[in-house]
Amino acid sequence: MLLMLGPDLRRDAMRRARVAEDEIRQLLRLGGIGDRADVGCVVLERTGQISVVRAGIDESLLVDVLRTPR
Repeated sequence: MLLMLGPDLRRDAMRRARVAEDEIRQLLRLGGIGDRADVGCVVLERTGQISVVRAGIDESLLVDVLRTPR
């Protein structure tokens, strides 16, 4: 589930996943992201872990996430 796409938070998805904005900010900092423009996406994985993906990643790695309903 996409929680953030580019610099934009997906608040509906965050609400469904029960993830707060401060959790996202913390993950961005831990991931070394200093500017929201550097974010490709933030993904809630099927395992429950949250992945922070930098902008510019090969989109073939995100096929299963990007084809789900937004």
